[in-house]
Amino acid sequence: MNITKLKNGHYRVREMYNGKTYSKTYDIRPTQKDIRKDMQDLIGRDYYASNDTFINSAKIYIDSKSNILSHSTLKNYDQYMRAVPKKFANTYLSDINKIVLQNVVNEYSKKHSPKSARNFYGFVSAVVYTFTDKRYKIILPPKIKREKYIPTLEDVKLMIDLSEGTPYDIALLLASYGLRIGEIIALTLSDVEDGIIKINKSAAYVNHKRVIKPPKTFESNRTIKVPQFITEKIKKEKRIYEGCNTAINEWLYKVQDEHNLPHFSIHKFRHFFASELHNRNVPNKVFQKMGGWATDIVLKTVYQHAQDYETINIFETN
Repeated sequence: MNITKLKNGHYRVREMYNGKTYSKTYDIRPTQKDIRKDMQDLIGRDYYASNDTFINSAKIYIDSKSNILSHSTLKNYDQYMRAVPKKFANTYLSDINKIVLQNVVNEYSKKHSPKSARNFYGFVSAVVYTFTDKRYKIILPPKIKREKYIPTLEDVKLMIDLSEGTPYDIALLLASYGLRIGEIIALTLSDVEDGIIKINKSAAYVNHKRVIKPPKTFESNRTIKVPQFITEKIKKEKRIYEGCNTAINEWLYKVQDEHNLPHFSIHKFRHFFASELHNRNVPNKVFQKMGGWATDIVLKTVYQHAQDYETINIFETN
């Protein structure tokens, strides 16, 4: 191992392994522990780049992050893995270059939206960089700006009325109060009290298996107030929602088509919640707390002094 101080004050470490020299530069003199870790990382990346395929490397990448990534991200990764062309999947990382990546993104873009293609490349490039330390700049499909439809109070009331007697009615009521679908799926009867919902976990279906994890953000751990009739309905019927977001969205789209409404998913009920409270001049700080948003980026403005608030019945008109 050779440590050299460069003229610019930085330090360069070189190590020979299996006839190949590995090099890394540091701003300050590194410790032996740092050097060992970094050299092992470089050698490990080189090993996988030379000896494994993209698909195998991608599986290792996903597995290494399975405990820290959100359910939706893992679900998206699973979809990307199934969408990877067989030829690219079996390509060794050492044979992947800018042209190969451009071609695989071009192929993916034929059947997917620009946004999906960009996310797909984000995943592919992350795998490649993890094991090769190489980044490639390719041409991605241009972004398409679309007007996002936020359901109105009348839209939401109609969906909830039509959901009565289906497995989706309680889920839609809770979504109307800002709960994410993962939070709804994870709720148990013990999380429900009179007019109170305790949110401390999230759930999703990954590879058809129900997985329970902590909420999306620290702020997502929260207790919110809802109208009494919602918790009474839950206690009386002893159920919340045991399905997945796909099933409920398919039902929503079907009903919306029947009533000539634009498509909006259950997640849009969360957007409705924020929009409706904003229109009622409820301080953003209040529904930021109720919705479990980590920052005010979505809400734009944060108001102070919102620790206490009364139950808000969004189904009652002013």
